[in-house]
Amino acid sequence: MANILKVTTPPSQSYENSPRGNPTQIGNTNVKNIVDPSKVTRSDNRSDFEDTSKNGLAPSYESNFGKFIQTLKNSPDIMNILPGMFFGRMENLVTSGISQGFAAEISQYMDMLKMNEAEFASFLKNHLENAAGFKNMFFGILRDFMASDASSEFKNAILVFLKKYNDLTSSGRLLANISQNLGNILSSMPKSETQELEALIKSLNINAAPGDNAANTALLKEEIVPRIAKYISRYHDFGPVRGFVTSLTLDIARYENSSLQDALASLKALSGFNTFRNRLGMIEDASLAALFEKMVEDKAVSKMPDADMLLNIISKGLSGEAGYENKMVFQNLLQSMLINSSVYMPLLHVLIPVEFAGKFMFSEIWADPDDKSSQQGHEESRAIKMLLKFDIENLGFFDMIVHLQGKSLDVQLFYPEKIQGAQREIQKKLSEIIHGNGLEPKSLSVSKSIKRLSVSEVFPKIMERRNNINVSI
Repeated sequence: MANILKVTTPPSQSYENSPRGNPTQIGNTNVKNIVDPSKVTRSDNRSDFEDTSKNGLAPSYESNFGKFIQTLKNSPDIMNILPGMFFGRMENLVTSGISQGFAAEISQYMDMLKMNEAEFASFLKNHLENAAGFKNMFFGILRDFMASDASSEFKNAILVFLKKYNDLTSSGRLLANISQNLGNILSSMPKSETQELEALIKSLNINAAPGDNAANTALLKEEIVPRIAKYISRYHDFGPVRGFVTSLTLDIARYENSSLQDALASLKALSGFNTFRNRLGMIEDASLAALFEKMVEDKAVSKMPDADMLLNIISKGLSGEAGYENKMVFQNLLQSMLINSSVYMPLLHVLIPVEFAGKFMFSEIWADPDDKSSQQGHEESRAIKMLLKFDIENLGFFDMIVHLQGKSLDVQLFYPEKIQGAQREIQKKLSEIIHGNGLEPKSLSVSKSIKRLSVSEVFPKIMERRNNINVSI
């Protein structure tokens, strides 16, 4: 019978010529994922953080946190991007032939950053206060509850409330994301299939008030998503439409969770726990509703117009309004900002661009408000740790590490080589500032910068989740 499949055994690998015993040897580079019995490894002999995608073909086996670490490592340093934009690039953009409206917006933003000493103090305080999404006194109490030995049921109820509150106050952004994804899906489908779906999308109320989500949720879940699923099933479309649907369904799930009544009910459920009552007493439903309304109102009001304007400028830069040769600059800037705001980042992050005393200064502040690096098992050991990076025009780059515990302060300042002769004067001024604010300098170190400090080496807690269970989606 003819050997149709042409299956043959090469002479060099025939049974007579093959080595006796197990031909698979540890260290043989021709065979992958061989288990070494002398080591405790994963079942497939892979490292949790092994980069398996270097050749662009192999799938990535990293966990979600591993991907975050890899992105953090490869992400452009925002301190290498924004200072260059402010120290001349923005002004060049204004005169580079871009649209008149965009040029006026950039000029307005640059004027907004010019301030005197009093304005700068207010500007800095405002940015620090708004760095966290949960920032009023009530959330501070919830934070204390989470750090206490309260029951797991009570802590779980706190997390449920926080999730519903966060989704409620983010409903406007979620609707905008949903609308954008639906638009992307429409543009990726054949025109012959878009008429019915387009009519359904037009019925969506993009301007719905926060918490008023019942009608939109029903339309999305019962009509729009089934219509898209029907299209995918009929045409076996595994292209862009399927990718957009993944993001769409995630936003819909969060939007469904943004009901005003459900969020208020989760807050009332908290008040039913004895731990809550022992700290805050009995609070009537009307008072809880008023408190909740005030929290939602405070979250909805933007208190950082300069940050909003910068994001708008970045958005227009990404669309090419600043010239297509500058799109990569804005893309790198956005990528860096997003990774700094990741859910895996355990630190507060604040960007502060300002023109003060005739010089541009771009600052970046990283803060751990609950540093336990020196904790000895006592509550009083809790401390605040900060890394301040600032680049001053025509002067250079500074790094400062600050550790505050009670009134005791540790400071390490690394200054650029350009001002090396002013070391004693800098140390004297810092000491005066510390004593002038009622603090006690436990240690004060001032030295020339050898290299820029990375966030991960100052805050090793970023890497703590390496020891957690590896989970990928």
